[in-house]
Amino acid sequence: MRISDFRIHSIAMADPPLRSSYGLHQPYALRNVIELVSDDGVIGIAETYGGDQPARALESIRGKVVGACPYRLTGDLSLMVEDGTSGLECSQTYNVPGENPLDADARTYSAIETACLDLIGKTVGKPVCDLIGGRVRDRSGVSVPVGGVLDRISDVLARACHVLRHGTRRRRVLHGVRTALGGFGHLQRRGEVGVRVS
Repeated sequence: MRISDFRIHSIAMADPPLRSSYGLHQPYALRNVIELVSDDGVIGIAETYGGDQPARALESIRGKVVGACPYRLTGDLSLMVEDGTSGLECSQTYNVPGENPLDADARTYSAIETACLDLIGKTVGKPVCDLIGGRVRDRSGVSVPVGGVLDRISDVLARACHVLRHGTRRRRVLHGVRTALGGFGHLQRRGEVGVRVS
């Protein structure tokens, strides 16, 4: 099996403006979605940070990706991450996540690795978790941002209740307004939801 095509899709998706340590972010999030297409027509996908810089980094390795065997590709690209920077040098303290030039190679490598695993899993009919050591659990919780600093509490509660009705058994709901705690109190006492406010 060989990779016959490498597609990079830069997208923007709606994302409510939440407060973070970097301030209030824009009402959209940028992502780069990649597709690795095998010569059999199977497509492995992955996503990584968005924007021009990560897209250029992915584009720069196109020649190493197209024509490669997905079983060997991450080994062939391992020099990208060996002896690289780590720890405080790759900290997100002074750089917005996804924009630190010191960990650009690791982000690029990770996206390719994920797409290769997805492609291999689809080819052999196994979930990726079975390729990397096996399933740890059958169900897991989910964290869902349901509101931003500009939302009314009633709207946040309505969205959160929708998530809770249609989600997994145990959930964590994120919200940026401290007064939201009261609306989730009865669910917290029953252990059905955890609320994090900032």
